[in-house]
Amino acid sequence: MRIYRLLFLGLLFILGSCTNDTIEIVQITDCSTDDNVKSKETAKALIIGKWNWVKTTYTRRGVGITTETQLSTDKTLTFEFTDKKVRVFDNNDLTEELYEIKFWGEGSNTVDDILVVKFFKLTGEFQGTSMLFLDTSGSCLTLVNSYNDVGGDLNFKRAD
Repeated sequence: MRIYRLLFLGLLFILGSCTNDTIEIVQITDCSTDDNVKSKETAKALIIGKWNWVKTTYTRRGVGITTETQLSTDKTLTFEFTDKKVRVFDNNDLTEELYEIKFWGEGSNTVDDILVVKFFKLTGEFQGTSMLFLDTSGSCLTLVNSYNDVGGDLNFKRAD
């Protein structure tokens, strides 16, 4: 009987430590790009604006999936896309880069229907490529960098 009392007290402690804030954070970190844009022109129009970072997901062999959020890293990240530049605010540190939206393989003879964002320094030096998944409503954005088992997939929600 004593074990049941301890289990009951433990359950009460766990339930008592749950807060409404935790539930809200879970809702904020869910931004789906399942129904994504396939047109370069549509993507160029929808990406313009300010995007708040929701989470970064890393998938590594032997480790599995790990996720970072603002809560777990105490970091804020905002991308602000204009016609040709992206302003990146990382904990209020500002960097600017040029970007362009292309199809994967564009310019070669093996063009895929996957959209990518190519990033360049302001000097024109190539920085990197992210696969682009942007939902058709223009409210969720994912930049996939895990295609080479190194980077993480950044998930953003449009800033209000």
